[in-house]
Amino acid sequence: MTESPEQQRPVVPRRRLRSALTRLPQWWPLPACVLLGTVSGLSYGLLASPQYEATSSAMAVAEE
Repeated sequence: MTESPEQQRPVVPRRRLRSALTRLPQWWPLPACVLLGTVSGLSYGLLASPQYEATSSAMAVAEE
């Protein structure tokens, strides 16, 4: 019994992704994480409203 074209399983794109990931060097997550952190930090710095708070204290001690 043969399957019709409608019943055949399509080519799974995960195979292409898996083969592409196996060709990458083992250290590829490091630059990806650095890039993600840089983009996240810059976007937070540009989009967050600035909040400033300062506290100070002074102590004077009399010497003999």
